[in-house]
Amino acid sequence: MSSLQQMIADGLEAANVERAAQSRLEASAYGALKTIACRFERGVLRLSGSVPTYYHKQIALAAIRSLPGVSEVVNEITVARNVRHDRAGRKT
Repeated sequence: MSSLQQMIADGLEAANVERAAQSRLEASAYGALKTIACRFERGVLRLSGSVPTYYHKQIALAAIRSLPGVSEVVNEITVARNVRHDRAGRKT
């Protein structure tokens, strides 16, 4: 496989993993999880964003657990207690 073909394959894999992770977060009953961003590169899934409680942070990690192709999760989610989200994930 040429380096260009490998780059394309890696990009497609990253997009698929990011989409799968985002789908799991958006399927949650917790609106705060809908605002978390997911980035995937070379086996590492990086989560970022802000949630109102540590509980939401743990729920986000549980939601993306066991995704195929993910060898490591980097949790950059911050807890900002003054941030509130409605059920649709919009900040209120």
